[in-house]
Amino acid sequence: MEVTHRAFALCALGLEKVLSNEIERLGLKTAGRAPGRVWFEADPKGLFRANLCLRTAERVLVEAASFKAADFDALFDSSKKVAWEQFFAKEDKLVIERVRIRDSQLDAQTSVQSVVHKAIYERLGEVYALDHLPETGKERSVRVYLEENECLIGLDLSGDALHKRGYRKSTVEAPLKETIAAACLFLAGWNRRIPLLDPFCGSGTILIEAALLGAEMAPGLTRSFAMETMPFADEASFEAERAAARARVRTDVELSLSGSDIDESALAAARANAELAGVAQLIDFDHIRAEKLEPEAPMGYIITDPPYGNRLGTEDEALDLYKRLGEMAPRYKGWGLGFVTNRQDFGTSFGRRAIAEHKILNGAEEQWFHWYAPGYEDKEARPLLVPETKDEAGEAEHAPKVRKGGPRRDKSGGDRPARPSYGDKPPRPIYGDRPSRPSYGDKPPRPSYGDRPPRPSYGDKPPRPSYGDRPPRPSYGDRPPRPSYGDRPRFEKERPPRREAYRPGGDRPSGDRPRPSYGDRPSGDRPRPSYGDRPTGDRPRPSYGDRPSDDRPRPSYGDRPSGDRPRPSYGDRPSGDRLRPSYGDRPSGDRPRPSYGDRPSGDRPRPSYGDRPSGDRPRPSYGDRPSGDRPRPSYGDRPSGDRPRPSYGDRPSGDRPRPSYGDRPSGDRPRPSYGDRPRTDRPPRRDGPRPPRPPRRED
Repeated sequence: MEVTHRAFALCALGLEKVLSNEIERLGLKTAGRAPGRVWFEADPKGLFRANLCLRTAERVLVEAASFKAADFDALFDSSKKVAWEQFFAKEDKLVIERVRIRDSQLDAQTSVQSVVHKAIYERLGEVYALDHLPETGKERSVRVYLEENECLIGLDLSGDALHKRGYRKSTVEAPLKETIAAACLFLAGWNRRIPLLDPFCGSGTILIEAALLGAEMAPGLTRSFAMETMPFADEASFEAERAAARARVRTDVELSLSGSDIDESALAAARANAELAGVAQLIDFDHIRAEKLEPEAPMGYIITDPPYGNRLGTEDEALDLYKRLGEMAPRYKGWGLGFVTNRQDFGTSFGRRAIAEHKILNGAEEQWFHWYAPGYEDKEARPLLVPETKDEAGEAEHAPKVRKGGPRRDKSGGDRPARPSYGDKPPRPIYGDRPSRPSYGDKPPRPSYGDRPPRPSYGDKPPRPSYGDRPPRPSYGDRPPRPSYGDRPRFEKERPPRREAYRPGGDRPSGDRPRPSYGDRPSGDRPRPSYGDRPTGDRPRPSYGDRPSDDRPRPSYGDRPSGDRPRPSYGDRPSGDRLRPSYGDRPSGDRPRPSYGDRPSGDRPRPSYGDRPSGDRPRPSYGDRPSGDRPRPSYGDRPSGDRPRPSYGDRPSGDRPRPSYGDRPSGDRPRPSYGDRPRTDRPPRRDGPRPPRPPRRED
C-alpha cells in the first residue's frame, strides 16, 4: 500500500490560486494554501506527477515535520524524531538551504540552521550506525520555516527550480521567468483555439509556454528531479508517469502563435529555444516593430512583456513606449490585451486603466500583469492612477494613494475637484525670505535686580513683643482653691436642676455631684432596679423560681406544689401519692411475690426438677420415659391425626395461641408497666406499717 505524504508547492506571491487550480487538474487533493505555498496530499507517484506537470510551481517539497518549537530543546528533539532515513541514503549530503523566521522566540537563523542540521545527522548516524557521514552522494536540500513558534521542515523533491524547463539555453537580457509566463496565460484564460501575438517576444518564453500548454506537453519531460534518487523512490512508477505524460502530447494540434522583435539576436535565441522545447514548428517569429503590426484575425490575444526601462533603455523610453502601445490598441478591437510591467500605473501612460491588475512578487522583483479583456472598449473606464514622478536627484516622489474603486463622490453626485499636486501649490518661503524675528538686542531690556525697589527686609518690621514684656498669666498657686467635694455646702431644701455633664466624685453635694449609683438612688430618681429587686408592678417578670404561682411558668419539678407538679420519683413520693414501692420495701400484701428461694412453701414456685418429689417432678427425658409415657414422635413421623399443631401463623384463628401483648385487645392483655398504668388502675395506697414478712418456707 502506497504511503500518502503531505507536501507543498512553492510559487510567486499572488499566484497561489492559479497553482491550486492547476494541482486539482492533475487529480491531486489540495489541503490549504498560504502566501507563496499550496499544500496537497499525494503518494510518491503523485509527487512525481506534480514535479513533472506543474507549470506555475517553483518547487515541490514534502512536509517532513511540523511541530511547536518554543526553544532549542524542542526544536532538536522534534527534528530528530523524523524518519529521515526514508529520504536520505547514508552517503547523501544535507544542506539547510533556507531558514525563514517570523514572530517566534527563536529568532537566530544560524542557530536554528545548526540545530536542525545536527538533529538530522544524529538521526542518520544512529540508523546507519555511523559516527561520521561521508557526504559523498547526492545533495539533499532542506528548508525550515519558523512562524509564531510553529516549525515546518520541508525536503526539496525537485532539485533544480521547476522554472528551469531545460529548453532555454539561449537567453537575452531581462528574460521573463517561465512560471510567470505560464501564469499570465492562465490569468488571461488563453486556450489553443485563440491566436496569440507577442510583439516583444525576446527569447520567446511566453510563446514557448503557450505552445507547451496547447500541445499538452508536460514542462518537465526533458529534465530529472531530486526525488528520483531518494530511498523511497519507485523507479518503475516514476517511469510509468513519464510515459503517460509523453502519451498525452498532441502532435496534430494547430496553433496560431506569432512573435516579433526588433533585435535579431533575440529572435535567434527564441528560435533556438523553441527548437529545444520541441515546438519550433508551432511558432512564427518575425523581425518587425510592434507599431507596424496588423491583426491577422478578428479576435485574439496579445500577451507581452515590454521593456521596463531598468535594464533595457530608460524609464522615459519605457513610458513613451507604453503611450505608443495605447495608440496602437484601437487597431486590435475585439482582442484581449495583456502586459507584464513593473508599474501599477501602466494604464496612465497607456491611456486606459486595465480591467484586472494582478500583482506578482517574483522574488525581490514586483511585477504587474495588466489585463484588458476582449470588449473592454465598451465598458466604463476605470479612473487612472496618478503616475510617480522623480525629482532632480532621481528619487521617486510618490503620489498619494488612490482610493480603490475611484475617487469619492460628493452628495450632489459629481466628482470632487482634484487635489492640487505638489507642483501646483505655492512654494513655501525659504528661511531667507521670511521676515526676521526681532533679536534679543532689539527688545527693551528687563530691569535688573538693582533697579527694582528693594523689598522690605526683616529688620524694618516692628519687632514682636518678647515673652518678658507680656503681662504674666496668673500661676496656679495664686488662684483661690476650689472647695473639695466634702467641703461644699449641701442643699437642704429643693434640689437644683441636675447638670447635663457628668463629673465623677462621691463627696459632692447632691446639686453638684454626679448621680449616685443605681442602688443608692431614691426610687423616683434612680433607674429601674434589677429584676429581682423591682416591685411586681414595675419590674419585668421575675425568673421562673421567683414568680408567684399565678404569674410564673410552672416551677421545676422538684419545687412545684403537689397539685401542680408531676409526681415525684418513686422513692421520694409520700406513701399515698407514690407508686407502689420497690419489691423489697412493699408490705407483704402489696408487693410482688418474693424470689423463689424466699417464698413460703405454699407461695413459691415448684422446686427444681431434681429436688421435686417423684410425684411432683417433671416427666423424665424422652429417652428414659417408658414407652407409654414418652413424647410423641417427631412431626414428620407422626400420623396425620397425631402430629402437633401447626405453627402460629398457619393455625386457624380459633386454634392459634394468644397474640403478643401489644397486639392483644385491651381486655386480654397483661397489665401495663408501672409508669404507663392509669392512676385508676394502680393498687390502693397503704398508710399503716408494713406487715411482717412471712417466715421462709423450708422443705
